[in-house]
Amino acid sequence: MLAELVYETADRTYRQWDRRAWEKGVPMPGVSLECWGLEGPKGTEGYGWGATLPLHIIRSIVGYRECRERPERMVLSPALPKNLVPDVGGQLAVKNLSFRGHRFNLVYERGGNAQLVTSLEFQGEQPPVRAILSWDGNKVPYEVRLGKGLSTVTCTLRNMCAYTLDFARR
Repeated sequence: MLAELVYETADRTYRQWDRRAWEKGVPMPGVSLECWGLEGPKGTEGYGWGATLPLHIIRSIVGYRECRERPERMVLSPALPKNLVPDVGGQLAVKNLSFRGHRFNLVYERGGNAQLVTSLEFQGEQPPVRAILSWDGNKVPYEVRLGKGLSTVTCTLRNMCAYTLDFARR
């Protein structure tokens, strides 16, 4: 499964970057594994993994994508590996995403039976979400909470399933 491969790569890579001490023969902490030699990764001040790996995490694990066929729709297809969020009640959040000019935080909370309580926290007093549809076109119920300068859309999605969110036009 792609999400598992991305998770394993990110876990291994970020552990390498995030070490607190330098060890002889391995790249310095905080240095990207941009260059791969015959003996394995060599650290260089690169930019590719620094940008590409978070993109793979957002698209393949978080499941956030644009819908090419319908530009007013956003796709959520969460694929949270069990090792990333192992316990019921555990959360994964990505902050400051943007879709069609709307800024939001996306929070998944693991429930039982592959359920994810999903919250989209939008900047603004009214959320732009007009409908949430499952892969088979059925409407997914959701609730809206309004606050000062913040509005939240919450629904329950299944891990490893695809959904589309219809947005209001700006």
